[in-house]
Amino acid sequence: MNKIVATRVLNTFPPGPQGRRIPIIPSIGNNDIYPHNILQPGPNPIIQNFAKIWTEFIPESMAKTFARGGYYSVEAVADKITVVSLNTLYFYNPNVAVDGCKAEEQPGTEQMDWLEIELEKIRERKMVAYLTGHVPPDKKSYSPTCYARYTKIALAFQDVIVGHLFGHANHDHLFLLSRGEEEGGEEEGDSPERPVKDNSVLVEERPSVMSDEVRAMSLAAFVEDLWMQYDNVPKRAQIKDYAVVLVSPSVVPFYNPTLRVFSYQLDNNSNNVTQDDSDDDIDHRLLHRRRPNPVPTTTFGFPQEFTQYWCNLTHANLHPSRTPTYEIEYRTREDYRLKNLGVSEMLALARRIAREEDLKKVYLDRMVVQTGAYIGIV
Repeated sequence: MNKIVATRVLNTFPPGPQGRRIPIIPSIGNNDIYPHNILQPGPNPIIQNFAKIWTEFIPESMAKTFARGGYYSVEAVADKITVVSLNTLYFYNPNVAVDGCKAEEQPGTEQMDWLEIELEKIRERKMVAYLTGHVPPDKKSYSPTCYARYTKIALAFQDVIVGHLFGHANHDHLFLLSRGEEEGGEEEGDSPERPVKDNSVLVEERPSVMSDEVRAMSLAAFVEDLWMQYDNVPKRAQIKDYAVVLVSPSVVPFYNPTLRVFSYQLDNNSNNVTQDDSDDDIDHRLLHRRRPNPVPTTTFGFPQEFTQYWCNLTHANLHPSRTPTYEIEYRTREDYRLKNLGVSEMLALARRIAREEDLKKVYLDRMVVQTGAYIGIV
């Protein structure tokens, strides 16, 4: 199946007149491997197989890196934008073949070390970076040490990273990484990294085996945690204390299939303008001077907005003779009044969602891709 999908993507985006193909940057997911969720430290046969299937996607300079750990980076726009594809299975709690991001020999630790080096290189070249992967850096999905390490990197490189883009969870939402959490992470050996699952853990399950009752309980607990996080954003938040993770719902119809298209800044008129200049709720006087300034919103490559598309399966099933189509579900600029996708704008949105009931309902509708799955639960 992985090979079939890769071939179809390559055929959909053929090389242009000059023989160049737009960058295609996939990541390994927990359903892409067997056994489900389990990936041994590399090199291993699974990663080797992906290296063959993804030959067209992985730069030659990254071949050895990918062969060892299943992660890599691509200079998507020369001298401007680098996209990092992380192998999040080495951070993922259910992967019992590995053990966190503390011991030097662990693949999660090696990947985090590599990520820091990559970001330092990008910083030196005055470029911006997008971090992408399958499983988002959620506290209940990552091992404690991997979650703490990722949060620390996210905050330390705010002058480089302009986006944290992930999937896996099936729900359309954003969540926050915040200062203080990077100091966490239990010592391996003091407490096992393997979690005990409960109903509050948002873990992707296959729809065919996940009961409606379990799905409802998971969604209710997940939403409750999310509202609490949004509600706890201070009115005068210090933007250097936060990073924002965007989680896109899936193409696989857990709810309805979706696609997301981002737009980013094309010219470069930084003029020392940073993200915090765009929201009155942010207290500019409280910013920490020693921390790196976030990337200016007018920098080339800074994410300005995205458009969310969805396919209405109910309508498609009622009209089987018609080819299903994707339609616009919402646009962040028009429908959420976001000037850009910077931290200050997203913090203000989180606060609005927590306090405005009408907006909260719209957000819930989009979270479950217009299926109404939250009704009677949340």
